[in-house]
Amino acid sequence: MDEITGERDELRATKESLTLEMVSLKNMETNQQRIPENEDSMQAQPMCSHMLDENCQDVEAELLSLRNEKLNLEEKLFSLQQHTDMMTSERDELKATLSHLQEEALQNATVHQELLQKNEELEQGQISQKEEISNLMKT
Repeated sequence: MDEITGERDELRATKESLTLEMVSLKNMETNQQRIPENEDSMQAQPMCSHMLDENCQDVEAELLSLRNEKLNLEEKLFSLQQHTDMMTSERDELKATLSHLQEEALQNATVHQELLQKNEELEQGQISQKEEISNLMKT
């Protein structure tokens, strides 16, 4: 998650940088158009204008690429958030199941203890009965 956030921040910074560069290039183009037209500038202007146009196109292409990459990262982030939500829900269900099983185990242990006690009481009762029978037979 931190990696995607870092990439998103990098993309934003790059986008801002490219936007500033594009604005700067457009300003340069505007400034070039304001230069008094003389013979030298008349010859240099088309070449500068062409270079500026190419640079602007490159910047716009890079910006479009970054926007596409940003969309892809946002889709991945959304998918990860859904997966995280699903995992959280499963974890909560497992915790509830564990709690229920622990309660059941405690109840079973209590019942088991009660049965052992009753069994012991029955055994004591049988021993007492055998002793009584034995005593009765002696007399």
